[in-house]
Amino acid sequence: IACSDGAVGCAGAGIWARVERQNGEFYCQLMMGKTELSKETVPRNELLGTALAVSLARKAQSLSGFRLLVLATDSECTVFWVVDLRFPHRRFVFNRAQFVNLYLPKEAAIRHVAGKENPADPVTKRGQTVRDCIVGSKWFNGEEWMKKGDEDILSYLTSYEELKEKIDARIQQDINTE
Repeated sequence: IACSDGAVGCAGAGIWARVERQNGEFYCQLMMGKTELSKETVPRNELLGTALAVSLARKAQSLSGFRLLVLATDSECTVFWVVDLRFPHRRFVFNRAQFVNLYLPKEAAIRHVAGKENPADPVTKRGQTVRDCIVGSKWFNGEEWMKKGDEDILSYLTSYEELKEKIDARIQQDINTE
C-alpha cells in the first residue's frame, strides 16, 4: 500500500507491506518512506507526495516483489488530476500526473483516504515528534483499514467515481440553494 500527503513546505509518502498471517489477519509495517521540501502550493505538494509514493512503490516492487494494491492520498484534487486527464494542466501538474500514470502499476487502484486516516500524515505535519514515527505508531504500523483484506480496503477507500458523484452532488446542492 502506498500513501502520500502534502502540506505547506513539504510532501511525503510511504510504502507499507501487508502480509496475511496463518490466522487470516493482516500484519502491516512501513517498508520505506520519503519526504521532500517544496515551495509549491499545498495542492501541488499533495501531487508531489503522490509522485514520491509512485517512485517508492517502483523501488519497493523491484526490491521485494510485492505487488502494489492501492495508492491512497487524502487530496481530492490530486485524485482528479491523476485520474481525469481530459483537462489541460500547467507544466508542474501535467508532468507529475503523467509520471504517476506512466509508472503506477496497472493493477494498482488510486483511491482517496480521509485525512485523519492517512498514515503518511505525520511526516508532513509541523509539531510532530519522533514519537509520532516510532515502532507502534500509525506511521510505522499503518492504519486499521490497511489490515483488512484486499476487497475490503478497496471498498473502504473512496474511488474516483464515488468522489466525482459526491462533488457533483455538492455542486448541485450549492446551485439549488442560490
